[in-house]
Amino acid sequence: MYNSLIIASLFYLATPAVNALRIVQPYRVVATDGQATVECRYASPPGYQPLELHVTLLKGLYGTVSICRGYVNSTIGSMQTQGTNACKVTLSERGVNVSVAGMKEDDTDMYRCVVKVLYPPPYLEKFGNGTLVYVPDYSVTEPNKYQTPEVDLNQGMMELMPTQQERQKGTQKEMQGLGVTWVELPLPLVVAIGILIVCAMICQVNGIRHARRHGRSTQPLTPRVIPKII
Repeated sequence: MYNSLIIASLFYLATPAVNALRIVQPYRVVATDGQATVECRYASPPGYQPLELHVTLLKGLYGTVSICRGYVNSTIGSMQTQGTNACKVTLSERGVNVSVAGMKEDDTDMYRCVVKVLYPPPYLEKFGNGTLVYVPDYSVTEPNKYQTPEVDLNQGMMELMPTQQERQKGTQKEMQGLGVTWVELPLPLVVAIGILIVCAMICQVNGIRHARRHGRSTQPLTPRVIPKII
């Protein structure tokens, strides 16, 4: 047993670069359909590859609430759990990916990765820098900014055309500028005046036709001038 501790200590002292292992996380992640994936990448010297890990995802920048945890190694590359927030821990070449499903809008927060290296020695426990996970509210449909809005040309033309009242006001202003007084007449009176005008025109046409039938000229008579003899 003592020999194992001595060998582990010598390995720990012989590889000081391993102590510089850091967990780097992306700054921001946007959830899609309530699912977000936080990437916990290794920042370690080349050639160093953890083979046995225990990963925990904590909610909050300084929080201790565990959202997901799992054990992975070179043989078990991924582990999935079920629950209110089903999660999956997947081992990659340069890190660990933690996917959480069933997230809601109030789950928007900072999330930190806690990675414990179980093998190879030495044992390490490292905290990530944190990732802001944004979970949109899918109950409200957001407009697509890349979609061209549909335009009703007929409605646009109707909005540009003046209304009947606007045209009437414009006509009144023009007539007032010419010195003409605008008088609004009742509709029945306007109709009666129109009928009288049409009747007068019909009577005039009939009189002209009657005069032509009887050989009378419709032209006004020119008075004859008789020269006066002195």
